[in-house]
Amino acid sequence: MIREFTLTNVLGQTYSLMNTNDGAMFQPKGLGYNDVTEYEQVGELFAPLTERFGQQVISGQMVFGTQPYNKYLAFTKFCRHAPLSLSYKTDAGTYHIPVRLTKIEKGDTDGWTYLECPVEFTALARMYQTVVANNTGGGSGGKVYDYTYDYVYGDFVADTVSIDSDSVTPSPCRITIFGPCTKPKWLHYVNAVQVATGYYKYTIPDQHKLVIDTTDSPYSIQEQDMLGNLIADRYEQCDFSTDRFFLLEYGHNTISVSHSDADPVRIMVEGYIFHETV
Repeated sequence: MIREFTLTNVLGQTYSLMNTNDGAMFQPKGLGYNDVTEYEQVGELFAPLTERFGQQVISGQMVFGTQPYNKYLAFTKFCRHAPLSLSYKTDAGTYHIPVRLTKIEKGDTDGWTYLECPVEFTALARMYQTVVANNTGGGSGGKVYDYTYDYVYGDFVADTVSIDSDSVTPSPCRITIFGPCTKPKWLHYVNAVQVATGYYKYTIPDQHKLVIDTTDSPYSIQEQDMLGNLIADRYEQCDFSTDRFFLLEYGHNTISVSHSDADPVRIMVEGYIFHETV
């Protein structure tokens, strides 16, 4: 059975929670979920209102080994570069959850080699698994599940990618449309039914890309260079009569791009498939 925890801070530094000398987390709790949906009584029945889940708090016992006070200090300094991403690797795959270190206790070693510190991480979103779908613009596409998978489908038509979601929770995604491309329109289908559209009124030049992002708050539409540097905010240049922003739904999600140019366009969709528990 696989069970591994790793932290990543905003500097891109990683910290294994499986190494007892540097700091390991034991007795993890809070990986399930708490349904806090409110209900309205109708006669003798109780009708659920808007479905809501409580904010997760993942707790455990941090144990620091050799030179434990130095290791404790290094760990807390690492966590101050927040928010953190807690990665949880299981037999079913690798999952991620954005968190903050919100509580850590510190006592005395009492003459022992190890220092034990109760710790709590407060979640900033639901646990998710990453999915990437890419179409290079030549009519062939690919779909890669998480960082540990390398299973590619080549059944995509030009200007189209697909992602299957097994979660009933609407999940955010980042749509990237690569230039050159003129007046792109992006469409979202769920199980072959169109559910949303977006439209940008201008041109994306070569070596630039339009990024429509619902993975962060607030949602954004940006023109970027190929390194991800911001060129301009393009939210105001989009058609406000369209939905613009998409969330992946349960089932087969297809995102297609149409535009004024004759050549196929390269597109990529990165999905964060939310899960209540794994």
